[in-house]
Amino acid sequence: MTKVQKNLVIIIAAIVFVNTLIYALTLILLDTFMISQSKIHPSVSGYIKSNPEIIRQIGEVKRYKRPSKAEYQIYDNGTREVKFTIKVIGEKKNVTAYFEMEKSSHGDWEVVYFSYK
Repeated sequence: MTKVQKNLVIIIAAIVFVNTLIYALTLILLDTFMISQSKIHPSVSGYIKSNPEIIRQIGEVKRYKRPSKAEYQIYDNGTREVKFTIKVIGEKKNVTAYFEMEKSSHGDWEVVYFSYK
């Protein structure tokens, strides 16, 4: 392999790496933006603040960190499903909450599963 060919391979590998990195970051930022800018966020906030067990353990909720590990599913009948984790910062302790939520084609988001650790 000539020096030019080696350099070409390195350049192509670098381009593929950078494109993959940009793609991954775009997906992460898009997930975060979609959850924080949608009607999901008030549902999550209200659900946590109205849960006496979690409030007893963490104290008053100070804030939420960005959602992560989000998965979206849109079905043919218009129903949407989202699964994600979100860090909840409390006055006594912080927890990671896991949500599964659904929205019918004409309804509001509702929590179908919730857990935290």
